[in-house]
This record gives sequence, structure tokens and C-alpha cells, in this order.
Amino acid sequence: MADSSVGSVWAMAVKKQRTRRALGAQAGLRRVTEGTYLAHLQKLGMILLASLPQPKSTDDNARANYKTVVTGYWSYDGNGSELPLLFAVMKLADTSVDVQSQLLLEGRNLKLIDSPNQLIFIDDVPTNLHAEMAIVQYLCTHGYQKQHLAGLLEIYCSGKGVCQDCSGWLTKHGVAHAPLSGAPSPTGWKNPLTGALYKASEDKLVYTKGLRAMSEFNRDFGGPYQGNVKL
Repeated sequence: MADSSVGSVWAMAVKKQRTRRALGAQAGLRRVTEGTYLAHLQKLGMILLASLPQPKSTDDNARANYKTVVTGYWSYDGNGSELPLLFAVMKLADTSVDVQSQLLLEGRNLKLIDSPNQLIFIDDVPTNLHAEMAIVQYLCTHGYQKQHLAGLLEIYCSGKGVCQDCSGWLTKHGVAHAPLSGAPSPTGWKNPLTGALYKASEDKLVYTKGLRAMSEFNRDFGGPYQGNVKL
């Protein structure tokens, strides 16, 4: 007999995804006005997009990965000893291009940072961990908690909008971000803190955490995953 907790965990995953996407579809912390950090990040992202080399591939999906730059600004100063951080997440078609020097220059021009140690450049993101979530993951693995993010972290996505999954997570935790894509992730979305992976949605959702995967097919008795499944 299969453990009924499989079904309850899968059903909870469906509910979490539904709630997250509903938050991501709402109007929230997304206003880009002159002089704000989001406006500075928008300008920085467009500058970087214009200068990025494009891959030789003619495949539209492959090229799309090189047409997005996600920038973030962490304005936390703690007790006065910590410095603000400028994030840039992008995939480089040509790794010989010195993007970090340009980031530093533009970051200084926009008065976001002063020194190279305030620049966090990420060009290698695990599959299904979206660039916005890579910034969150970095902060939350470097001494900060998710409750520290509200009002201090801002993220701008240049090239395409923030998906409903990322937007819902960021909205829940008070992180300003823009613009929105207006759609959920078409490929998959990974929670930056738990590593849980959501692919597809509703009855077609495949939920994976650790080495266990659950779907509508295996959530009931008789599915391939029987016994104790703790996710």
C-alpha cells in the first residue's frame, strides 16, 4: 500500500504553485520611477544588453538565453559595516568579453557602488533556477534570511519580464521587481531556498525535491513511488 502522504504533499505543492502565481499576477512592488534603484537597474540592464555579444546559433530558444540581463541591488547597510551590493546575472556567448569592468564603471556612474568587491557577477546558474532567484539564493547563503529582503533588495529583468513564479515569490517577501512577463515559467521553476522544482501545473504538475518526483500519476495508490516519501 502506498503512503497517502505522497498525495497530500503533491496536493500541497499544487496549492503553493497556484498561490504563488496568483501573487505574481497582482499589481505590487513594481513601479519604476526616475531616481529609484529600479530605474537605475533598468538603465544598467539596457546598457549591458546593448553590449552583449550574441551567439552564432540561429536557434531562437538558444539565442533567447543570451538576451536577458537581470540586475539587482542590495541596499542593506546593517550596522554601518556592510556595503551595498550590485548583482548582475547573465549568460555570456563570449566569455572573453570583460563585462565586469563595464558593470563596475556603470555602477559607479549610477552611484550604486564604489569598489569591485561590491559587484556580484553570476554567469552560471543551475537549470531551472531563474536569475532572479539566483540573486535571492546568493544572499540567503551568505548570512541573510528571507525576512531580511523586504525593502532592501530590488531586481530588474531586462530583455524579458519576470515570470509569475518569480514575481509571486518576490511579492510575498517584499522585494521590488519589474517588469512582469505576465505568464508563468514555461519550462520549470526552482525554489531558491528549498531546491523544490515545479514543472508544468495543476494536474500535470511534476514536483521534485531531493531525489523524489511526484505527479498526478503517482500521487494515488499504485503509482511508482510507494512507501515513505518525505519531501
